[in-house]
Amino acid sequence: MDKTTNEILVLFGYVVLRFRNEQVLADPGGTADDILTALRSASL
Repeated sequence: MDKTTNEILVLFGYVVLRFRNEQVLADPGGTADDILTALRSASL
């Protein structure tokens, strides 16, 4: 995803999280924790 696409998604209220494949494969639980943290801190 490029910078412009990211900016458009943010304008529509989305939060974009990026993870490297290596991180997801090496630490799926930690990646899930990062996602949950972002969800909990988002203003819904």
